[in-house]
Amino acid sequence: MIDYRNCHCSSCHKPLHEGDDIVVCPECGAPYHRACYEKEGKCVFKEKHGTGFSFDPPKPKEPDGVRCPACNTLNQKDNIFCERCGQPLRNGQPVSGAPGRTPDVSTPDQIFPPLGTPFGGTPVGPVVSLEKEYDGIDTATWASFIGSSSQYYLAQFSRMDRLNRKTSICWSALIYAPMYFFYRKMWGWGILSLVMSIVFSIPSYLAMFQTVGLPAGSILSASALEGLTLICFVLNFASSVFFALYAFYLYRRHALKKLKALQKSSTSPAQMIQAAQHEGGTSVLGVVFLFALLVTLNSLVISIVGPTEMMNYFYG
Repeated sequence: MIDYRNCHCSSCHKPLHEGDDIVVCPECGAPYHRACYEKEGKCVFKEKHGTGFSFDPPKPKEPDGVRCPACNTLNQKDNIFCERCGQPLRNGQPVSGAPGRTPDVSTPDQIFPPLGTPFGGTPVGPVVSLEKEYDGIDTATWASFIGSSSQYYLAQFSRMDRLNRKTSICWSALIYAPMYFFYRKMWGWGILSLVMSIVFSIPSYLAMFQTVGLPAGSILSASALEGLTLICFVLNFASSVFFALYAFYLYRRHALKKLKALQKSSTSPAQMIQAAQHEGGTSVLGVVFLFALLVTLNSLVISIVGPTEMMNYFYG
């Protein structure tokens, strides 16, 4: 039986509601308000009768989102995995595996992700195949915790597992590791890398103080400062390379520790995913805080040296 509650009157074109006195044309099935049909005195589609025409009610508008090909759950349109069963949402195409469960693993040789983008931006390239779980945590939960670029991160985990190694280049960590760690809510590593960056910069600041004639610059001789500055430059570069190579591994350990704790306290998969979304993700506020801190430190140095002396040091 057709539900005419989603239809409009064929005469007045107003919506037909539950409880309305509705009549239907016996020839084509077009719905009307009884008063409208009696006013018309005939079906407005009378000229089409006998031609095979029949009224086709409009289909209900599909809610905005992506339906899981396995369990038919409506997900947010930017989801990579189904919130209910963990099925990858690959443009609506089902992946191998029974409905209602995480799909089976595809051939490992298909796992060739791009090298990446700064601060975990959207990767480009073909869709990669992913494992059912990593370190005992299913892909849907990992994706919920990682948030931005979860498919790319899981592809990096797959590559590290396949090659049995802990390294994988993270370009954003190479550019500036503290910013990457703060963005990914890895506060401990962010503070450590920031302190290391500041400490390795001290000889350069002392050399500048010595050049502009500040007392702080006289702690060491010019030759000693020159050698120390070179050593710290090498150490700073080496630390950047280290963080670039191990950023994904460090993030994986950080996330796994959080997820294991959530796993113990969660009573259902849905609660686990919700908690993972809350605890994980990224922090734009962390990046803003770090940027403000760096601006403050640079402003402090400028105030100590003096704007004019600073300009003469760099451009004089």
